[in-house]
Formats: sequence, structure tokens, C-alpha cells
Amino acid sequence: MLTRELSIPAGSRMAPKKRKVLVVDDNPAITESLSVCFLAAGFAVDSATDGVEALALIHESRPDIVILDVRMPRMDGWEVLKSVREDPRLGDLPVIMLSELGGEQAVVRGISGGADDYIAKPFHAMELLARASRIVDVRASLKSHCCADRPMDKVPVSRGEKVGFVPTGEIVYIEAAGKYSHLHTFNARMLGDYTLKELEAAIAAPQQFFRVHRSFLINLDKVVNVIKEAPDRYAVVVDDERATRIYVSQRRIKGFKEALHLSRPGI
Repeated sequence: MLTRELSIPAGSRMAPKKRKVLVVDDNPAITESLSVCFLAAGFAVDSATDGVEALALIHESRPDIVILDVRMPRMDGWEVLKSVREDPRLGDLPVIMLSELGGEQAVVRGISGGADDYIAKPFHAMELLARASRIVDVRASLKSHCCADRPMDKVPVSRGEKVGFVPTGEIVYIEAAGKYSHLHTFNARMLGDYTLKELEAAIAAPQQFFRVHRSFLINLDKVVNVIKEAPDRYAVVVDDERATRIYVSQRRIKGFKEALHLSRPGI
């Protein structure tokens, strides 16, 4: 295990809390190059050479992001990722996988297993740094909104290597996409870096948004029509250019009707 951090000159003003990265790889050259790169960008850096050591450090130091190699002794990266995602205390820890295994199948396995990103070796350290920094910064932005006294009024979305923000009033509905989500406006769809559940909590405005289905959160102000297809089957038509129809799950019908003041008998 190696822990390093750039020192702050005595008498300096107290610096904000450093972002911390854990680099996990059994190749010393890769660990060294990434450590130097992240240190120069202002990160505190921990490193580990196998999965067992990595898990111990994750629990001990709680990094902001983990750079995780796949092929390692004792415990490989897939096992570490599985352990992290199954731990409710670590479920939202960002993880970027590194591997010599390229190709679509390896990427799909990494992302479907819960990795936030997947980078094949050889790679450019500055590109990895940019991706890691974006993930950490967006997570921090969401947490700051979640902790605010008022609901989130802008939602962070990915726009290439940059982070953009969409005002909640422009969102027509939000669709679950595994560890991510898709934000739909009148004529656009954007990738959000957070789950539907995380966004539902962050934009806690029950007078405006309602989860009609486990995979859909809709803006009630954007509802155009409610279609009753059967006593226990309702569909919502929202105000986008496609007049998208979204079905309400049976267990959410009562709450949905109350939210739109449709509780009168016969409706």
C-alpha cells in the first residue's frame, strides 16, 4: 500500500478537502504514472496491488473514486467491483475499470457489472484523469444539491467531456438507464450521471415530479392527457414533440391520481 499527498506550505490558508483516488494495479509502472498524474491535478492518492488490499483500503480511507485493474493476484477487479456494488455503504462509489481486454464484450461486462467507465490498455493518463475528474465533480455537485435546503433546480448531464445543467422546469420526464438516467426535454434526450432514485431524491419537489413507474419520473406540469384504458390501467401523455405515452404502474395509480386531483369516484 502506498499513500501520497502533496504538502501544503506552512501558514497557507486552509485548503478545501482534497479529492481522493485509489489506484489499483499490480503493474508498478502504471501505478506510478497514474499517481503522478493525479497528484499534479490536486488529488490525494492511495494505491494497492491486488483486490484484497484494495477492498481493505476502500473501507478504511473511503476514496472519491477507484481506478481498478481487472487482472490482479488474489482477487481480480471483477470480484472487487461485485463486492463494492453489493455493499450498501459503497454502492455509489465511482469505479473506472482498466483492462487489457478490449472489445465490446469486455466493455459491456464492465458497465453492466456496475463500473462507471471502462478504459482499455494501453491508455492515455490525461484522458483517464479527465474522465475521473468529471465523474467526481458531478457526484460532488449532486451531493451539494441534495444537501441544500431547497430542491435541486438544475440537473447535471454529460456533454462530451464537459458537464452541463438542465433546469428542472425544462425536463418532461426522466427515464432509468441502469446506473444512469436519460433526461428528456421537449425535443432532446441527455445522459444523466445518476440513477433515477438519486435524482428523485435530489429534485425532491413532489408538487412537480412524480414517479409513475419504477423506470419513469414525470414532470406533472408537462402532462397533456391521462388515458384510462381499463379500471387499473392508466397512461400519461406528456408534452414533448412525440407526445410520448407512459404507463402508470398499478401500485402507483392511487398516488398519481391524488397528485393530479383525479381522486373523484369514476375517474
